[in-house]
Amino acid sequence: MNEFIAAARSLGDLLRRSCEKYGPRPALMYPAKKGFVALTYSELWSEVMSYAASVDALGLQRGDRVCLLGETGREWAVVDWACQCLGIVTVPIYPTLPADQAQYIAEDCGAKVVLCSKEPHTKKVEGVRALVWDDAFLAQKSSLTEEQVLQRIGEIAQEDLATIIYTSGTTGNPKGVMLTHANFISLSACIQSGFPVDENDRFFVFLPLAHVFARYVGHALPVAIGASTVFAGSVASIAGDLLKTHPTIVLCVPRFLEAMRARVIDGIEKSPMLRKWLFYWALDQGVRKYRKKSAPFHSLLDAIVGKKLRERIGGSVRYFVSGGAAL
Repeated sequence: MNEFIAAARSLGDLLRRSCEKYGPRPALMYPAKKGFVALTYSELWSEVMSYAASVDALGLQRGDRVCLLGETGREWAVVDWACQCLGIVTVPIYPTLPADQAQYIAEDCGAKVVLCSKEPHTKKVEGVRALVWDDAFLAQKSSLTEEQVLQRIGEIAQEDLATIIYTSGTTGNPKGVMLTHANFISLSACIQSGFPVDENDRFFVFLPLAHVFARYVGHALPVAIGASTVFAGSVASIAGDLLKTHPTIVLCVPRFLEAMRARVIDGIEKSPMLRKWLFYWALDQGVRKYRKKSAPFHSLLDAIVGKKLRERIGGSVRYFVSGGAAL
Protein backbone atom coordinates (compact mmCIF):
# COMPACT_ATOMS: atom_id res chain seq x y z
CA MET A 1 0.00 0.00 0.00
CA ASN A 2 1.19 3.50 -0.85
CA GLU A 3 1.27 5.22 2.55
CA PHE A 4 1.56 8.70 1.02
CA ILE A 5 -1.77 8.27 -0.74
CA ALA A 6 -3.44 6.39 2.12
CA ALA A 7 -2.69 9.27 4.51
CA ALA A 8 -4.91 11.68 2.54
CA ARG A 9 -8.16 12.57 4.30
CA SER A 10 -10.04 13.46 1.13
CA LEU A 11 -9.64 14.04 -2.59
CA GLY A 12 -8.94 17.70 -1.91
CA ASP A 13 -6.28 16.73 0.60
CA LEU A 14 -4.83 14.26 -1.91
CA LEU A 15 -4.58 17.03 -4.50
CA ARG A 16 -2.90 19.34 -1.99
CA ARG A 17 -0.35 16.70 -1.00
CA SER A 18 0.47 15.79 -4.60
CA CYS A 19 0.80 19.43 -5.69
CA GLU A 20 3.29 19.99 -2.86
CA LYS A 21 5.25 16.83 -3.63
CA TYR A 22 5.28 17.00 -7.44
CA GLY A 23 5.19 20.82 -7.87
CA PRO A 24 7.29 21.33 -11.05
CA ARG A 25 6.21 18.09 -12.74
CA PRO A 26 3.49 18.21 -15.45
CA ALA A 27 0.02 17.45 -14.10
CA LEU A 28 -2.14 18.14 -17.17
CA MET A 29 -1.50 18.46 -20.89
CA TYR A 30 -4.21 20.00 -23.02
CA PRO A 31 -4.54 21.23 -26.62
CA ALA A 32 -4.20 24.93 -27.43
CA LYS A 33 -3.85 26.94 -30.64
CA LYS A 34 -0.10 26.35 -30.85
CA GLY A 35 -0.02 22.71 -29.78
CA PHE A 36 -0.27 21.07 -26.40
CA VAL A 37 0.33 23.04 -23.21
CA ALA A 38 1.63 21.45 -20.00
CA LEU A 39 0.29 22.58 -16.64
CA THR A 40 2.53 21.73 -13.67
CA TYR A 41 1.20 20.56 -10.33
CA SER A 42 2.01 23.97 -8.83
CA GLU A 43 0.11 25.70 -11.64
CA LEU A 44 -2.79 23.26 -11.26
CA TRP A 45 -3.07 24.14 -7.57
CA SER A 46 -3.18 27.85 -8.42
CA GLU A 47 -5.92 27.27 -10.99
CA VAL A 48 -7.93 25.17 -8.56
CA MET A 49 -7.70 27.95 -5.96
CA SER A 50 -8.96 30.46 -8.53
CA TYR A 51 -11.87 28.24 -9.54
CA ALA A 52 -12.66 27.51 -5.88
CA ALA A 53 -13.20 31.23 -5.23
CA SER A 54 -15.60 31.38 -8.18
CA VAL A 55 -17.50 28.29 -7.01
CA ASP A 56 -17.62 29.72 -3.50
CA ALA A 57 -19.19 32.91 -4.88
CA LEU A 58 -22.25 30.83 -5.79
CA GLY A 59 -23.09 30.53 -2.10
CA LEU A 60 -22.74 26.75 -1.94
CA GLN A 61 -22.21 24.87 1.30
CA ARG A 62 -20.31 21.70 2.14
CA GLY A 63 -22.34 18.69 1.03
CA ASP A 64 -24.30 20.58 -1.64
CA ARG A 65 -24.67 18.86 -5.00
CA VAL A 66 -23.32 20.47 -8.18
CA CYS A 67 -23.77 18.89 -11.59
CA LEU A 68 -20.93 19.10 -14.13
CA LEU A 69 -22.27 19.05 -17.68
CA GLY A 70 -19.44 19.35 -20.16
CA GLU A 71 -16.92 17.72 -22.41
CA THR A 72 -13.77 16.01 -21.16
CA GLY A 73 -10.92 18.47 -20.75
CA ARG A 74 -8.83 20.65 -18.48
CA GLU A 75 -11.71 22.90 -17.36
CA TRP A 76 -13.86 19.93 -16.30
CA ALA A 77 -10.98 18.55 -14.26
CA VAL A 78 -10.19 21.86 -12.55
CA VAL A 79 -13.85 22.58 -11.70
CA ASP A 80 -14.17 19.14 -10.14
CA TRP A 81 -11.00 19.57 -8.05
CA ALA A 82 -12.21 22.99 -6.90
CA CYS A 83 -15.49 21.48 -5.71
CA GLN A 84 -13.68 18.61 -3.97
CA CYS A 85 -11.53 21.10 -2.06
CA LEU A 86 -14.70 22.80 -0.79
CA GLY A 87 -16.49 19.59 0.20
CA ILE A 88 -19.06 19.98 -2.57
CA VAL A 89 -20.46 16.79 -4.09
CA THR A 90 -20.06 16.73 -7.87
CA VAL A 91 -22.55 14.92 -10.09
CA PRO A 92 -21.35 14.52 -13.69
CA ILE A 93 -23.81 14.49 -16.59
CA TYR A 94 -22.88 13.22 -20.04
CA PRO A 95 -22.91 16.18 -22.46
CA THR A 96 -24.53 13.94 -25.07
CA LEU A 97 -27.59 13.13 -22.92
CA PRO A 98 -30.94 14.46 -24.13
CA ALA A 99 -32.60 17.18 -22.08
CA ASP A 100 -35.09 14.93 -20.30
CA GLN A 101 -32.36 12.66 -18.91
CA ALA A 102 -30.10 15.54 -17.92
CA GLN A 103 -33.06 17.20 -16.23
CA TYR A 104 -33.88 14.01 -14.33
CA ILE A 105 -30.33 13.65 -12.97
CA ALA A 106 -30.13 17.28 -11.89
CA GLU A 107 -33.46 17.05 -10.06
CA ASP A 108 -32.93 13.55 -8.62
CA CYS A 109 -29.60 14.42 -6.98
CA GLY A 110 -30.95 17.72 -5.66
CA ALA A 111 -28.40 19.87 -7.49
CA LYS A 112 -28.16 23.48 -6.37
CA VAL A 113 -26.28 24.46 -9.53
CA VAL A 114 -25.39 22.93 -12.88
CA LEU A 115 -22.01 24.08 -14.21
CA CYS A 116 -21.77 23.71 -17.98
CA SER A 117 -18.98 23.91 -20.55
CA LYS A 118 -21.07 25.92 -23.02
CA GLU A 119 -24.33 27.82 -23.24
CA PRO A 120 -26.45 25.23 -25.16
CA HIS A 121 -26.02 22.76 -22.28
CA THR A 122 -27.81 25.13 -19.89
CA LYS A 123 -31.03 24.63 -21.88
CA LYS A 124 -31.09 20.95 -20.87
CA VAL A 125 -31.79 21.67 -17.20
CA GLU A 126 -34.62 24.17 -17.03
CA GLY A 127 -35.75 24.96 -13.52
CA VAL A 128 -32.27 24.38 -12.08
CA ARG A 129 -29.72 27.19 -11.83
CA ALA A 130 -27.28 26.65 -14.71
CA LEU A 131 -24.08 28.56 -15.45
CA VAL A 132 -21.26 28.28 -17.95
CA TRP A 133 -17.73 27.97 -16.53
CA ASP A 134 -16.36 30.70 -18.80
CA ASP A 135 -14.37 33.90 -18.24
CA ALA A 136 -17.45 35.66 -16.83
CA PHE A 137 -17.87 32.86 -14.28
CA LEU A 138 -14.21 33.06 -13.27
CA ALA A 139 -14.42 36.83 -12.94
CA GLN A 140 -16.99 36.50 -10.15
CA LYS A 141 -15.01 35.49 -7.07
CA SER A 142 -15.63 35.44 -3.35
CA SER A 143 -13.04 36.65 -0.84
CA LEU A 144 -12.04 33.02 -0.20
CA THR A 145 -8.32 32.72 0.55
CA GLU A 146 -6.01 29.74 0.12
CA GLU A 147 -5.81 29.43 3.91
CA GLN A 148 -9.60 29.17 4.08
CA VAL A 149 -9.61 26.52 1.35
CA LEU A 150 -7.05 24.52 3.33
CA GLN A 151 -9.28 24.82 6.39
CA ARG A 152 -12.26 23.48 4.44
CA ILE A 153 -10.15 20.62 3.11
CA GLY A 154 -9.28 19.75 6.70
CA GLU A 155 -12.98 19.51 7.59
CA ILE A 156 -13.67 16.81 5.00
CA ALA A 157 -13.50 13.17 6.12
CA GLN A 158 -12.81 10.09 4.00
CA GLU A 159 -16.32 8.83 4.76
CA ASP A 160 -17.91 11.98 3.29
CA LEU A 161 -19.63 11.76 -0.07
CA ALA A 162 -17.39 12.91 -2.94
CA THR A 163 -19.50 12.29 -6.01
CA ILE A 164 -22.67 10.69 -7.34
CA ILE A 165 -22.21 9.00 -10.71
CA TYR A 166 -25.36 8.00 -12.53
CA THR A 167 -25.29 4.66 -14.32
CA SER A 168 -25.97 4.23 -18.00
CA GLY A 169 -27.52 1.23 -19.70
CA THR A 170 -29.87 0.29 -16.87
CA THR A 171 -33.60 -0.21 -17.27
CA GLY A 172 -35.77 2.68 -16.24
CA ASN A 173 -34.25 5.87 -14.93
CA PRO A 174 -30.48 5.96 -14.28
CA LYS A 175 -29.37 5.12 -10.74
CA GLY A 176 -27.07 7.37 -8.76
CA VAL A 177 -24.02 5.57 -7.34
CA MET A 178 -22.73 7.31 -4.21
CA LEU A 179 -18.94 7.27 -3.89
CA THR A 180 -17.00 8.56 -0.90
CA HIS A 181 -13.54 10.09 -0.75
CA ALA A 182 -12.38 6.79 0.79
CA ASN A 183 -13.48 4.88 -2.33
CA PHE A 184 -11.03 6.83 -4.47
CA ILE A 185 -8.22 7.05 -1.92
CA SER A 186 -8.18 3.38 -0.89
CA LEU A 187 -8.16 2.20 -4.50
CA SER A 188 -5.35 4.60 -5.39
CA ALA A 189 -3.31 3.53 -2.37
CA CYS A 190 -3.46 -0.13 -3.41
CA ILE A 191 -3.46 -0.01 -7.20
CA GLN A 192 0.33 0.02 -7.67
CA SER A 193 0.58 -3.43 -6.09
CA GLY A 194 -1.06 -4.90 -9.18
CA PHE A 195 -0.74 -2.22 -11.84
CA PRO A 196 2.80 -0.83 -12.37
CA VAL A 197 2.18 2.90 -12.83
CA ASP A 198 4.09 5.84 -11.36
CA GLU A 199 4.85 9.54 -11.74
CA ASN A 200 6.58 8.95 -15.08
CA ASP A 201 3.38 7.85 -16.81
CA ARG A 202 1.21 9.96 -19.09
CA PHE A 203 -2.46 8.93 -19.19
CA PHE A 204 -4.17 9.74 -22.51
CA VAL A 205 -7.85 10.57 -21.99
CA PHE A 206 -10.59 11.10 -24.55
CA LEU A 207 -13.40 9.15 -22.87
CA PRO A 208 -16.09 11.07 -20.92
CA LEU A 209 -15.13 12.10 -17.40
CA ALA A 210 -18.82 11.65 -16.58
CA HIS A 211 -18.12 7.89 -16.52
CA VAL A 212 -16.42 6.35 -13.50
CA PHE A 213 -13.70 4.72 -15.63
CA ALA A 214 -12.16 7.93 -16.99
CA ARG A 215 -13.10 9.81 -13.82
CA TYR A 216 -10.91 7.52 -11.75
CA VAL A 217 -8.18 6.15 -14.05
CA GLY A 218 -7.69 9.33 -16.06
CA HIS A 219 -8.45 11.98 -13.44
CA ALA A 220 -8.03 10.92 -9.81
CA LEU A 221 -5.37 8.21 -10.17
CA PRO A 222 -2.78 10.27 -12.09
CA VAL A 223 -2.93 13.01 -9.45
CA ALA A 224 -2.61 10.44 -6.67
CA ILE A 225 0.63 9.03 -8.09
CA GLY A 226 2.05 12.27 -9.53
CA ALA A 227 1.57 11.25 -13.15
CA SER A 228 0.27 13.38 -16.04
CA THR A 229 -3.15 13.43 -17.68
CA VAL A 230 -3.19 14.20 -21.40
CA PHE A 231 -6.55 15.41 -22.72
CA ALA A 232 -7.21 14.74 -26.40
CA GLY A 233 -8.48 17.63 -28.48
CA SER A 234 -11.37 15.57 -29.83
CA VAL A 235 -12.16 12.07 -31.02
CA ALA A 236 -11.25 13.18 -34.55
CA SER A 237 -7.78 14.37 -33.48
CA ILE A 238 -6.77 11.28 -31.47
CA ALA A 239 -4.29 9.94 -34.04
CA GLY A 240 -2.42 13.24 -34.25
CA ASP A 241 -2.64 13.89 -30.52
CA LEU A 242 -0.98 10.54 -29.76
CA LEU A 243 1.96 11.48 -31.97
CA LYS A 244 2.30 14.90 -30.32
CA THR A 245 2.05 13.85 -26.67
CA HIS A 246 3.73 10.40 -26.51
CA PRO A 247 1.47 8.91 -23.79
CA THR A 248 2.42 5.74 -21.94
CA ILE A 249 -1.13 4.66 -21.05
CA VAL A 250 -4.18 5.03 -23.28
CA LEU A 251 -7.69 4.69 -21.85
CA CYS A 252 -10.08 3.31 -24.43
CA VAL A 253 -13.11 1.16 -25.18
CA PRO A 254 -13.06 -2.14 -27.12
CA ARG A 255 -14.43 -0.44 -30.23
CA PHE A 256 -11.37 1.83 -30.33
CA LEU A 257 -9.05 -1.19 -30.34
CA GLU A 258 -11.16 -2.90 -33.01
CA ALA A 259 -11.06 0.19 -35.23
CA MET A 260 -7.30 0.58 -34.78
CA ARG A 261 -6.69 -3.06 -35.64
CA ALA A 262 -8.97 -2.79 -38.70
CA ARG A 263 -7.00 0.20 -40.01
CA VAL A 264 -3.70 -1.63 -39.57
CA ILE A 265 -4.95 -4.80 -41.28
CA ASP A 266 -6.52 -2.80 -44.11
CA GLY A 267 -3.23 -1.02 -44.73
CA ILE A 268 -1.27 -4.27 -44.66
CA GLU A 269 -3.62 -6.00 -47.10
CA LYS A 270 -2.95 -3.20 -49.60
CA SER A 271 0.83 -3.46 -49.14
CA PRO A 272 3.39 -5.29 -51.31
CA MET A 273 3.66 -9.01 -50.70
CA LEU A 274 6.99 -8.80 -48.80
CA ARG A 275 5.67 -6.26 -46.30
CA LYS A 276 2.48 -8.28 -45.82
CA TRP A 277 4.49 -11.47 -45.25
CA LEU A 278 6.78 -9.74 -42.69
CA PHE A 279 3.78 -8.34 -40.82
CA TYR A 280 1.96 -11.64 -40.40
CA TRP A 281 5.21 -13.42 -39.51
CA ALA A 282 5.88 -10.77 -36.84
CA LEU A 283 2.31 -11.19 -35.56
CA ASP A 284 2.74 -14.97 -35.34
CA GLN A 285 6.08 -14.64 -33.52
CA GLY A 286 4.54 -12.16 -31.08
CA VAL A 287 1.66 -14.49 -30.26
CA ARG A 288 4.05 -17.40 -29.80
CA LYS A 289 6.24 -15.38 -27.45
CA TYR A 290 3.19 -14.28 -25.43
CA ARG A 291 2.14 -17.92 -25.07
CA LYS A 292 5.69 -18.82 -23.97
CA LYS A 293 6.41 -20.87 -27.06
CA SER A 294 9.56 -20.82 -29.18
CA ALA A 295 9.79 -17.51 -31.08
CA PRO A 296 13.43 -17.16 -32.24
CA PHE A 297 12.74 -14.32 -34.70
CA HIS A 298 10.54 -12.21 -32.43
CA SER A 299 13.16 -9.59 -31.51
CA LEU A 300 14.26 -9.08 -35.11
CA LEU A 301 10.73 -8.84 -36.48
CA ASP A 302 9.63 -6.61 -33.62
CA ALA A 303 12.40 -4.16 -34.53
CA ILE A 304 11.32 -4.22 -38.19
CA VAL A 305 7.52 -4.26 -37.79
CA GLY A 306 6.46 -3.70 -34.19
CA LYS A 307 8.53 -0.56 -33.66
CA LYS A 308 6.91 1.14 -36.66
CA LEU A 309 3.44 0.36 -35.37
CA ARG A 310 4.30 1.73 -31.92
CA GLU A 311 5.67 4.92 -33.46
CA ARG A 312 2.25 5.55 -35.03
CA ILE A 313 0.73 5.79 -31.54
CA GLY A 314 3.44 8.01 -30.09
CA GLY A 315 6.18 5.47 -29.53
CA SER A 316 5.81 5.25 -25.74
CA VAL A 317 2.55 3.37 -25.06
CA ARG A 318 2.97 0.66 -22.42
CA TYR A 319 -0.69 -0.20 -21.91
CA PHE A 320 -4.09 0.20 -23.50
CA VAL A 321 -6.55 0.06 -20.61
CA SER A 322 -10.08 -0.93 -21.44
CA GLY A 323 -13.03 -2.97 -20.24
CA GLY A 324 -16.04 -4.85 -21.48
CA ALA A 325 -17.19 -8.45 -21.70
CA ALA A 326 -15.89 -8.80 -25.26
CA LEU A 327 -12.31 -8.46 -24.08
